[in-house]
Amino acid sequence: MTRGDSRRSLPLTPSRGGNDKGRKGGWGARDPFFRQAKAQGYAARSVFKLQQLDARFGLVRPRDRVLDLGCAPGSWLQYLSRRLDAARGCAVGVDLQAVKVGKLGAHVHVLRADVHDVTASALLATGTPDSAPRAFDAVLSDMAPATCGVKLVDQQRSLELCERALRLAQEVLRPGGRLCVKVFEGDGLRDYRHRCARLFRRVSLHRPEATKSASKEIYVVALEFLPPRERGIIQGLAVL
Repeated sequence: MTRGDSRRSLPLTPSRGGNDKGRKGGWGARDPFFRQAKAQGYAARSVFKLQQLDARFGLVRPRDRVLDLGCAPGSWLQYLSRRLDAARGCAVGVDLQAVKVGKLGAHVHVLRADVHDVTASALLATGTPDSAPRAFDAVLSDMAPATCGVKLVDQQRSLELCERALRLAQEVLRPGGRLCVKVFEGDGLRDYRHRCARLFRRVSLHRPEATKSASKEIYVVALEFLPPRERGIIQGLAVL
């Protein structure tokens, strides 16, 4: 797919070949995404989910300003540090937990804060010359709640994080911007998807190949954030 953004070739997709049965080690040792992430120095296997989402939907472009909500332990920021132009692109990560990865570059900024407390004005001013507010081109959220094992409770907690991501996106995204949010499947997903469709021209549900087979997570991908005068009418929905 050609998007005119001079995409860099990132060696991120691991080989799916081979049979790990009988090898020493636990689940991680048998998981090709885990092994590849460790071999390449990434903080978590979730980096491959972002790589696959980006390849399919064009979420990130080299000169973008990108907001990464729930950025710890830091694998998505590591991906963004390579994907973005160090001179013209910028990534801002937010998480209560510390990001413990190696040097990310001067174009990557981390705010250690509760996503429910951080303000749009603080986000807009982070990573800009003289702290002058500047909108984001993309908002990414891989946030997940602390699960308790009760399905309905976990789904509700996940939706609360998704709602926060959507509210922040409305405050910090430029018209035409992109949103990608992880959510647990279940009650409430349909309504959340329709709320996104009133704000974006295209909304899709997608489950990257790197998602664990037993996981209930899926990503809502919303493209082309609408200007205020066009919001409120449900736009195109898709399952991809």
